[in-house]
Amino acid sequence: MGHDPRVSDRTPSASAIDTQLGSVLSESGSDVSRRALPVRVGEVLDHYRLLAHLDSGGMGHIYRAVDLRLEREVAIKVSRGRVAGGAARTLGEARALAALNHPNVVTVYDFGVHEDHPYIVMELLRGETLRARLERTMPSLSDTLEWAQSTLRGMAAIHAAGVAHLDLKPENLFLTAEGVLKILDFGVARLLDVALAESRPTRAGTYAYMAPEQLLGEPVDVRADLFSFGLILFELAVGRHPFKAPRAEDTVRALAAWSVAPDGEFPDPDLEQITHDCLARDPNRRPESATAVLDRLLQGRTTDAERGEVSYVETDYGKVAFQCLGDARGLDLVVVPGLLSRFDMWNREPEGAAFLKELAQAGRIILFDRCGLGASDRVSDAALPQLDDEVHHLEALLDEAGSTHAVLLALDEGAPLALLTAAMLPERIAGLVLSGGAATYTGAAERQRLDACAEYWGTAFAVRALSTQSPTDARLVRWLASWQRATASPRTARAWIAAQRRADVRPLLPFVQAPTLVLPRDGMREEQTLLAAIPGSSSEDLQRTEPLPGAAGLELSARVLRFIRVAQDARSSRGALSAPPLTRALIEATAGHHVLNGDGAPQDPRSAPELPARARGEEALEEVAPLGHRSFSIALEAGSPPRLCFRGTMLVRDPERSILPHFRRIHECAAGMGQLVLDLRRLKQVSSSTLGVFIQWVTWIRAEAEERRYRLVVVADPDVLWQRTNLLPLEMIAPEVLRVVTEEE
Repeated sequence: MGHDPRVSDRTPSASAIDTQLGSVLSESGSDVSRRALPVRVGEVLDHYRLLAHLDSGGMGHIYRAVDLRLEREVAIKVSRGRVAGGAARTLGEARALAALNHPNVVTVYDFGVHEDHPYIVMELLRGETLRARLERTMPSLSDTLEWAQSTLRGMAAIHAAGVAHLDLKPENLFLTAEGVLKILDFGVARLLDVALAESRPTRAGTYAYMAPEQLLGEPVDVRADLFSFGLILFELAVGRHPFKAPRAEDTVRALAAWSVAPDGEFPDPDLEQITHDCLARDPNRRPESATAVLDRLLQGRTTDAERGEVSYVETDYGKVAFQCLGDARGLDLVVVPGLLSRFDMWNREPEGAAFLKELAQAGRIILFDRCGLGASDRVSDAALPQLDDEVHHLEALLDEAGSTHAVLLALDEGAPLALLTAAMLPERIAGLVLSGGAATYTGAAERQRLDACAEYWGTAFAVRALSTQSPTDARLVRWLASWQRATASPRTARAWIAAQRRADVRPLLPFVQAPTLVLPRDGMREEQTLLAAIPGSSSEDLQRTEPLPGAAGLELSARVLRFIRVAQDARSSRGALSAPPLTRALIEATAGHHVLNGDGAPQDPRSAPELPARARGEEALEEVAPLGHRSFSIALEAGSPPRLCFRGTMLVRDPERSILPHFRRIHECAAGMGQLVLDLRRLKQVSSSTLGVFIQWVTWIRAEAEERRYRLVVVADPDVLWQRTNLLPLEMIAPEVLRVVTEEE
């Protein structure tokens, strides 16, 4: 292994480290929070009455209290230790902190000593610690950058007051109810001149977030805080502590020894370099100040004013981010990305900025960030949203942005999502531009291209793999490679690309009613022919010698602007489009990444049931009943009575939206039929919300007039738990319309 420049040549040996650490190793595993409270709730400290014990840490206990003079609630931190002869130094420290007035630092009101235990009186905050937030969810990149910048601003203010915090950790960073990050807990903080002058070990604090020199009892300064900040930044970006070991003493040894650089997958290359510089073993190799780190963090990043305000919409996966550029007039243009979603990367190079500036001539641009990438809340790699989920994300985004009618610009792999959205939301999608995309990526050539991109994500090779022609601009290739690294980690990218390879919306092309402009890449003639199945499509050659948004971006923007004018005129002449109910039901039923057969295995889309080119109005049972979802299917077997065969697992996220309308149409067709058989023996699992849809079906039958009533005969498997425990009680409630049997009669 080569020498890491961040590792100090003066790092002591393992045995020397254990000797220097001394009692630290024995204390590192102890639970200090269980030690006796120095004061009790109800006691009065000077003119502060303690109302409740809020929390405990390694250096003291925090209470909610009331200031009896000013009649306001405050927070009081009471130290575990005593200050027999050091009260003067602690008082000077408190005065320095009380002089601070910074939005990212908790306000200190007062200081006192109670029975030799010093305490600090601070503002009482409402919200949660950063640790509590991290235990709930992995932060988005935008949140990581925002919190890092707030922490650095607070650190700079503290250091300017002559104080080193020396106990920075997620537990001491507080997110208020208003979303402001504040640095807490100065119980370990020391005046810099004292910290530099004293030779005794400065080991008070939290061992897992100490700098090596602090652990080893060496002189410390503000650069010890920068090391702690690097640990926090690593945890925010990667999702784990870089030196964390199963045993606390092993974590301490790893921090003190620091012989191997911490490794992890970062969402942003600049963030990775800053983090590693802060984590240098030798303090002299770290940045000189928090202000210097903040300048580096902001360098090259556009401000909200330059790139548009970042907005969020709540979804089942958390917050999905988008940005609006330009003024709303006429049709909005929604950019649907393929595998790249980072907003600020557009303005990192002149080509990207020029591309957006040209598009803004048509009106408002909405940049959509696909969930789990870029600025949106991250989701686990195993729970990436399905294609139909993303349609609902886009619909929610349009609602939040106040966009009634839009043109979708799909870049490369964003084509399947844009096509599905246009089919499902024809009343809102006025036009569709497909730049280099396809309806499916199941072909051998496309799979090979995406596999290469997944294998070498974030490198020049991956950028060239996404392009049918070898880019000649080395600077552009470097930019797009950094865009990949900034958008997603290699692991997330591989999961995302694996899902993309299964995308297939070919059966839905006849349902796309909006005017569509197809701009195929060179070598995609087969896809161009396939997309001709869209009723209102036209195709133009776009000679792309560079990947977007490079030099070819201006050519594309000119085509898009011309198409938007055409789409606006077409909309004015024909009015809004709408999808007939049956058409929408058929689209929703096949909106997954891939069609499944009855056994739950992937099915060749060419063998899937043919969808009607248009809704004919007659909703006969044989047309309405079949349903092919990604996790289950419903097939109709003709007979007297007809039989619906359910297979798979009905664990859908929103059954009221995806299944309930389908059951309603079946009910309307079956009304007056006399009897309908539901064979559920191969339906192995059903969520409680989906079970409610079955119950709703029963209520529909009971509400019908006598001549329209019919009976449901449910063929159940008593060995399947949900059927045994839910269907039989349901029969007892509605015996006149429901009968459960365990075998066919």
